[in-house]
Amino acid sequence: MNTKQDRLLKVYEYVRAHCGVHTKSEFAIRLHMTQPALSAAMNGKEAYLTQNLFQKICAAFPGVFNLDYLLTGQGELLLASDSPEPSTAKDSASVDIDFYHKALDNYSKMIADLRKDIEYYQQLVLDKDSILMENNEQVVSMRTQVVKLETELEHIKTTLAAVRKNYDQQVDTIKLLQAALAQYKGDKYPYSPGVADGNNEHVHIATDGE
Repeated sequence: MNTKQDRLLKVYEYVRAHCGVHTKSEFAIRLHMTQPALSAAMNGKEAYLTQNLFQKICAAFPGVFNLDYLLTGQGELLLASDSPEPSTAKDSASVDIDFYHKALDNYSKMIADLRKDIEYYQQLVLDKDSILMENNEQVVSMRTQVVKLETELEHIKTTLAAVRKNYDQQVDTIKLLQAALAQYKGDKYPYSPGVADGNNEHVHIATDGE
């Protein structure tokens, strides 16, 4: 097969052999693109195998690759022959020097960005420590409140138990009084002399002599 992925891989093999490119990272730098994007293209993801990618290849290695072949698969990979032209070979040293200067600049920028990231994460750590201290203080305060509430709860439970006991005693007393009252109402006692009846009149009990 001669897919876009296949043609890109052929380009990569060629630049490694003839153009002083040794890794995918170096290849990506020469093409002015990120390594993840280049890796995606080399893995066959169509969204990255664009005309712009192959134009970048021809621009990065002028006079070497056949753009029509890269886009359509028609023709040959190289414009002239399977090896670089003499002028290209003569200029390979200067090309490599330019490449490494650009690589050095890129890595310097990457290092600067990494330092900024390190400072950012260090600040996050400091902020995290501060937040943890505040949270610890809040936890201690909450624990103190919990202990206080537990003590109050125990006091309430004790009070409720005492109230319940007193209530039960009063209920027992009421039951005893009700029983006594019921017994009193059930017995028929004779009226004694001098005991007032319901009309406030004294009741006279007759004797045998009357």
